[in-house]
Amino acid sequence: MPILYTGTTLPISVSVGQTLVVKELTGTATVTGSSAAREDASSSIGAGFVVYGPQPSAVSLSMTTTGLCEWQIVNGDATPAKGALRVTLDPITGLDVLDEGSREVIDASLYKRTPRLKKLQSGIAKVMAGTGQCYIGMLGDSTTVGAGAGTGAKFLIGARSKSPTARLAAALVAAGIPASDDSWFGEHIIQAFQSVTREQYDSRFTVSAAASYHADGQYQSLGGIPFNLNSAGKAVNFTPTNTVDTVDIYSYNRVAGVFDVSFAGGASLGTVTNLVTPTIKKTTKTFTRGTGAVQAIWVSGNVDILGMVAYDSTTPRVNVMNWGTYGDKLTAANGYVNNVNEWRGGAALSVVAPDLVIVDMTINHEIADGLAGVSAYKAALTALCNDVVASGAGLVLATPHYVNNVAQTTGICDAYVAAIRDVALAFNAPISDVYRRLDDYATFNTQGMYADTLHLTAPGYAAKIQEVMRVINVWS
Repeated sequence: MPILYTGTTLPISVSVGQTLVVKELTGTATVTGSSAAREDASSSIGAGFVVYGPQPSAVSLSMTTTGLCEWQIVNGDATPAKGALRVTLDPITGLDVLDEGSREVIDASLYKRTPRLKKLQSGIAKVMAGTGQCYIGMLGDSTTVGAGAGTGAKFLIGARSKSPTARLAAALVAAGIPASDDSWFGEHIIQAFQSVTREQYDSRFTVSAAASYHADGQYQSLGGIPFNLNSAGKAVNFTPTNTVDTVDIYSYNRVAGVFDVSFAGGASLGTVTNLVTPTIKKTTKTFTRGTGAVQAIWVSGNVDILGMVAYDSTTPRVNVMNWGTYGDKLTAANGYVNNVNEWRGGAALSVVAPDLVIVDMTINHEIADGLAGVSAYKAALTALCNDVVASGAGLVLATPHYVNNVAQTTGICDAYVAAIRDVALAFNAPISDVYRRLDDYATFNTQGMYADTLHLTAPGYAAKIQEVMRVINVWS
């Protein structure tokens, strides 16, 4: 705001409907020529403010002070209730700017500055210093899986390499942060729902001897349902894109079973024994640095393999993990929250111990449940956030992108977005606000961003990840 000093007399022209706003810093201001009386505006736009207007007609004012004052001209009423953002006219530049009341709102809001993701900052610092790994998990539905980015009738064939997790890893690398998504979790329920195999979706992953997954929803955890090895020769194989020397394998202690681990067709790295006590087990195997497939193969009993994360201990990276589940909702009976088993997604978070969890799971709720489901969704999202915080991870919540559905044209989605904002404020969590920042469906669709009326194409997911990058930009 322009400053007026003691003894200075300043002529000020005010147009119809405008208001002169004065902030008295070390003295008082005297304004003459005004057709409106002085009004104390402390209760509405901040302490020490007085206003003159809005003016019913164009007037020439004259202002003098007994001390130091600031002033500016506002377009309209200068005494809005706190929380209403207003634009004012800067008399020096002639440009529209936020008024003082709006700045006060911004200062107290979630969007002034992204809350610090301290665990992520620490993880990235370790990666940049070459002293340790960092882990980011993306938890969501089919849009996290990346449906729409591939080919075939379901747009799922080859979709992994263009999914949000792959896009996030690439964006981090482009920003100068070593990153990779050399990991897999669950079957994403794409085979059960969409008749597209895990191998078709992700060419890095194969099964041997018809190793199968469990039934839809059974033993569901991060990334959906696990693969089951229960007879000779059955195995899951994963070939990282980078050179690696370490793999973390996540399996279930559910029933007794033993599996063996090897790398690149080499000798056994040792067996892993799963017990009857129902928990998720993390096993770390190290080997000579190189390229090739990590194999987990049946030895005896009944074995459930949930996922793997492969990395090079000598070249730390941010390891991005895809925990999407096709068609899932937070409130589903076997979902991340309501599944009461010890291997549920929330319980698995503490075993994986990520540095950051990005939660993007709203679209199926708004479409299937409508307004009646908002309260249950908010409660489930809160429960999930408690799990994330309990695991020690940082938390980012995401709003949904636009879809061509009545839920987003009748205010239903707005209610879910409001619930996300409430939960974010409660946890002091930043929001990747795609709903606010990306275009509506009709506009975005003309740019080739949609594969169908809901799922994005590869460019669409790339655009969505740019908003994530803006939110987690903790190193700039």
